[in-house]
Amino acid sequence: PTKLVARLACTCAFLNDALCGEDGTEGMRAAAVAAAAAAGSSAAPLAFHPAAGYKDPAGLEGLRLHGLLSLSSAREYVDAFLHKTTNSFDRASGLEIVPMKGLAYDSYAGLEAAAVTWIELSEVEGGGDSFVIDFTFRPETIAEFLAAGPLATVRSALAKVEVHNDEEEEWDSLKFRLCFEPSHLTAPTTELTGQAAIDAYAAAAEEPPQPPAEGELAQHRLVFQLVGGKTASQVYMLSFHTVHPDYQVHVKVGDHRMPKFASRETFHRWHPLFASLEHSASPRVRMLIRVKPDGSGPLGDMCGCC
Repeated sequence: PTKLVARLACTCAFLNDALCGEDGTEGMRAAAVAAAAAAGSSAAPLAFHPAAGYKDPAGLEGLRLHGLLSLSSAREYVDAFLHKTTNSFDRASGLEIVPMKGLAYDSYAGLEAAAVTWIELSEVEGGGDSFVIDFTFRPETIAEFLAAGPLATVRSALAKVEVHNDEEEEWDSLKFRLCFEPSHLTAPTTELTGQAAIDAYAAAAEEPPQPPAEGELAQHRLVFQLVGGKTASQVYMLSFHTVHPDYQVHVKVGDHRMPKFASRETFHRWHPLFASLEHSASPRVRMLIRVKPDGSGPLGDMCGCC
């Protein structure tokens, strides 16, 4: 873990120079690449769980960053994710990694994009819960999707977050699936909230799809499948934000009960998002998901139509 490397660097001036200097950083990067290759992986792991036989303080378990960046930069990353107090480490970003096996970074640029996200999140006010999720795909599925042409559709594996309703003392399970569908076959969903959003979704489903204009570049629309929304104890507003150095996508969903939300975001075959999926050994779209109650109260107190 990075924490042990940092402790070793504090033991004497020679090791401090060796580990904290430019030569030390390059040496650790080379060692990390070799270790990852031996393990059959191309990514340097960042895992928030205890390493075997060793227990770190809460919030720093299994942190492995020294394979991608210098120890001084690793400290800046940790400060972005955690808020240091006198006696303990408290999460400043309020972020939960889902699942808790941790995050893997393929490059320094990917790590830097995540650090910027954590800093921005720590400055957000207004409450709510925040999660970071990898929507994953199988490599062969992505290859088939990109080779199939403009009428193809692809769906990620199902991802789930748990949100606690403090007023009702209940846990709500929210499940999501990320999809890409032909844009001319899927109209964007309105960004209304509450029952108006449900009605607009039903109306949009009855509208005939519009084919692309002649000569227009084929596009796929980013669509979210929201599973089991009607079983929650209250209505949640959602926002999805990609965490990637080469592209930024932001989508707001006013009501989590809609079974399907088609965003206004569309992507052509050569967009950086599709390129990242095509050239990755572990295709994924990493997203920050923010979940916040809409303030309408418990669903049990609403009328039957809701």
